[in-house]
Amino acid sequence: MLAYQDLFNALAAGEFELAGELAAVMGGRDAIEKEFDHPFDYAFGYTLKWFVLKNRPEMVHWTKRFRDVCQKKAPGGFAGYVELFEAILADSNRQAAEAMPLLIKGHEKMSKGRGIFALTNDKYLCIWGIGMVNLARGVYGLDVSAAPPLIPAELLVQTFGNTNQAG
Repeated sequence: MLAYQDLFNALAAGEFELAGELAAVMGGRDAIEKEFDHPFDYAFGYTLKWFVLKNRPEMVHWTKRFRDVCQKKAPGGFAGYVELFEAILADSNRQAAEAMPLLIKGHEKMSKGRGIFALTNDKYLCIWGIGMVNLARGVYGLDVSAAPPLIPAELLVQTFGNTNQAG
């Protein structure tokens, strides 16, 4: 299920068709995934998969699981991702705007000390965040702002209008 990280690269590049192709072949090996994948990667991977594939029932189910895992078993710093997934579900620009500071704060936390981004170039550019914002903007039509320097406007896709905004 670690392939979800490749989905973020495709989304960050604005390659939504490629992201869909990758998402379509992810998962489906439950016994192996439950034995070998960390619960965080398992939940994050399936959540992102279903958002990319736009399967609403699965999106709702996995977002709840991802929130639960983030509260109990995940490395700190992923609350912003949960909030942005929930903003997409709610079709809410307001909720998306509120998620961004959490996402940035979490990324900064994970870029220090022994955080997962501390020894990578990702500490300077939040590729996963760029991918999430591009998903929210390019696939779901939310008007999510850039958060420079970690999520610069120059790397974001245009927002495609969504006629059913909830906030």
